[in-house]
This record gives sequence, C-alpha cells and structure tokens, in this order.
Amino acid sequence: MAQFLHFKGVRNFVTHFTALLALFSLVISCSKMNKARDLFTTPTAREQYERDFDSDPAAYGQWKKTFENALFDSITVTPPYFEAGKFTAPKNQIYTYNISLNPGEQLRTQVQTDSLNPLVFIDLYRQKTDSVASYEHVKSADFGDTEIQFETEQPGIYKILLQPEINSTSAFSIKIFTEPVYSFPVANRGNTAVQSMWGATRDGGRRSHEGIDIFAPRGTPVVAATSGRVSSTGNKGLGGKQVWLRDTKRGNSLYYAHLDSIIARPGMRVKVGDTLGLVGNTAMHAPLRRTCISAFIKAIEAHRIHYPTFLNPRLPTNLFRSLIRHSCGQPVRLT
Repeated sequence: MAQFLHFKGVRNFVTHFTALLALFSLVISCSKMNKARDLFTTPTAREQYERDFDSDPAAYGQWKKTFENALFDSITVTPPYFEAGKFTAPKNQIYTYNISLNPGEQLRTQVQTDSLNPLVFIDLYRQKTDSVASYEHVKSADFGDTEIQFETEQPGIYKILLQPEINSTSAFSIKIFTEPVYSFPVANRGNTAVQSMWGATRDGGRRSHEGIDIFAPRGTPVVAATSGRVSSTGNKGLGGKQVWLRDTKRGNSLYYAHLDSIIARPGMRVKVGDTLGLVGNTAMHAPLRRTCISAFIKAIEAHRIHYPTFLNPRLPTNLFRSLIRHSCGQPVRLT
C-alpha cells in the first residue's frame, strides 16, 4: 500500500510539473512571438508597455490619460536646462517642456534615476504651424532608453514629455541641451576667433559678406566640420585657394576659402576633424596687419552651386548661428 501511495504521489508531481512546464513554455513562446512581431511592426515604447501591462487596466488608463492631457500643459525653457526631483508613487507624474529649435541644432534630452532604474518614457512633439494647441509626434525614445537625440530640420516650437512608469519611486534629474550639427572648422579655435559675421558689409556696402571669418595663425589646420565628400578644390576668384565639402547627410555644401594650402583632394571621403587645408589669406584685397589670417566657410543649397553667386542665405545663417553659439564657452552675437 505504501508503495502504491508513493507511486501516486510521484505521478501527481509529474503531472503538476508538466503543467507548469507547459505554462512556462507558453509564456516564453508568447514572448518570442512578441519579439519576432516587433521586428516587423516596430512598436513604440508606450505600445510595448501597454501590451505588457495587463495586470491593472484601470491604472494604465489613468497613466495614459495623464500623458494625453500633458500635451496642453507645459512650461517654456531655454537650453541648457536642468531639473532634479523625485518620482513618487502612486502619483501619475509627467514633466513637459516647450523649447524653440532651429535647423543646425541637435536636441539632446537625458534623464537619470536612482539604482532602481524605473522606466522613463521620453517623447518629442512639434507644434503645428496652423494651430497653437495642436502637436504632431516627431520622435520617441526606444523602450528602456534614458536619452533622446533629435536633429532639427524645421524651425518651430517643440514639446518634450518625460513620464515615469506606473508606481515609480525614484530620485531623478533631467538635462535638456542643444549641440551644433557642425563642428568648429578650424583646429583648436572657438568663438573668440570669429571676427567677421554673416551679412557684414563689403566694398563700401556694395555687397554683403556671405560667410564667417575665423582668424588663426597661418598654417593652422582647417578641418571638416562634418563627414562627407570633397567635391572640388581650386584657386580662383575672391576665395583664393578653396575647398568644397559636400555634406552628404544633409545635402549642404561647405565652402572653405583663403587657404594657405590645400591638402584634401577631390573625391576624398572625410570624417569630422580631418584636415582639408591650412589657414591662409590668399585672394585677400588688402594685407593683414598681423599674423592672424582668416579661413572662410559657407553652406548653400547643394544642388545649385554657382560661384560667386550664392543662394538661400537663410540656411547658412541658421547653421552658423548654431555653430558659433555652441562651439565655445561664450556666445557670439550674430547681427
């Protein structure tokens, strides 16, 4: 009899274990199916969270409503911006910020939490030009990411939303700042080396300066402000020795002029910081009174390059306003 009971107990154990194993396999299979489906559908971080959060639909509904209401309630900030605080359960907290962005700027938003590392959802919207209360989705951070980066292509008002997961309790800090899409084009120099701005008068007011002059000792390396391809080089016209760099990512062309010597070759692929030439003063109208001489850089519509006629001056103004503002510690005013 004891042997029979023992056998029966073993059989019950095997039955229960098999059922648990089948349930576990089902969960794993569903998870794999979700991951496989995600490869084709690319769900947002919020969609993934909604799919996985099925234990309390009511709580998720309130959390989602808090996010939707936040689109109409924000404070306006100017980067760089920093804020610290604490997420406190069971409140549905969300932090929203309006920020003005222009082409040539890359927005970066970062959030740090304590060692518990709760999920924080970061979303970016842009205000529609035909409405002051309507926003369109631009970008969201991936699931689990704590930073979002966005390169501005259209000027306007943008809204950043940061929302922790349900029932989060954590200290946090938020950083919002912008960076230029172009690096500074002269090695070891910054804003203080810029001494002539876009739009400055030339030849007694007969023309305007369509570029910026950066002063540095003769022979200082002039470097690629972005990765791209050298489209042409030469020695001609008002620009003297010059290099044209094609920004293949954005469709712009950067023009470096008055070089002492040219190092880059047409067709060469370069990355940020590669040397294109050396600072000089070729084709300058008058000799400079000191050893510092200018390098010149310009961005124009890439598909309509005509020297010396340059088109669409608004584009380079925005690009270089961003470049000059961020390349060094002190801002330079563009007029």
